[in-house]
Amino acid sequence: PDLPHLLPITPTPLDVPTKQSLPVPAMSVADFQAQHGLDEQCMRGLSELNASDQMVIMDIVNNKQYKNASAFTWSVVRRMRSDPGSVKLEYIQRHLDERCAKALNNLPKQVQEAVCSQVDVGTCRNLSANVYSKIRSMSGAGVQAAIPVMGGARGPGALRSRSPPKGPLAASTERIMAEM
Repeated sequence: PDLPHLLPITPTPLDVPTKQSLPVPAMSVADFQAQHGLDEQCMRGLSELNASDQMVIMDIVNNKQYKNASAFTWSVVRRMRSDPGSVKLEYIQRHLDERCAKALNNLPKQVQEAVCSQVDVGTCRNLSANVYSKIRSMSGAGVQAAIPVMGGARGPGALRSRSPPKGPLAASTERIMAEM
């Protein structure tokens, strides 16, 4: 029957995902395995990781060119186990808004990875806001001078004050900056 009161739904600007919005996991690990034809070792390694890390790995694999899906996925699983900060950094950089990406990229690579290792991408609703709050909580004059304020009374691009260290990353950031 023809139902004229049911009009086709067209997406509104709020429905269209933006770069800073996190992708909804489009598939389960089993669906991912079926799509890419992953071998048992690769599937076992991927299945042993938490859901957040699985989501990161599936996103990276889905956004790269490779010849052997199992080999590439297994290499990302191994990197996630040995160096989760660099793998999360790769994922996070692809999903940040422009200003947050600029603030993150102004930091030394080790500090970027330290920030990203503290982010749980699986539960985070606004990745850019979460990452930026981690950046702002860092200490060390060298780090703070590189962090622009994202608006507010002093305006965009103003430098953050050199207040005393705060937050859980303060000690690790100072250690990383001292090693540089």
